[in-house]
Amino acid sequence: MNKQKENRWNSNIVPCLFVIRKKYIVLLLFCQFISRIQSKASV
Repeated sequence: MNKQKENRWNSNIVPCLFVIRKKYIVLLLFCQFISRIQSKASV
């Protein structure tokens, strides 16, 4: 019973972490892109 509960929790949290990580990578790339544009604009 307890093991089943734990497995269900894991199957719910793993996709969430994956989505968060994916969004974080996109955000990181976006920040790099913006900083690159700003450095080009200032030069």
